[in-house]
Amino acid sequence: MKGYKKILLISLLIMIILIINNFLQIFNLFTYSFFLFIAFFIVKKLMGFDYDDFPDKKEIMIIVGSS
Repeated sequence: MKGYKKILLISLLIMIILIINNFLQIFNLFTYSFFLFIAFFIVKKLMGFDYDDFPDKKEIMIIVGSS
């Protein structure tokens, strides 16, 4: 259940970031990656995640590419 909640929280954050980006019409890869970094940093601070729980750069690129 714990892992499920993590995935749900991260996907929710990504969805919020996507909505923000659509609203601002920012599709710049750097800006998007910066938003993602901030979101994951906030999640780490709030939830006390280990660094291992973060997606690596390849996963972030896949997330960015698929959106």
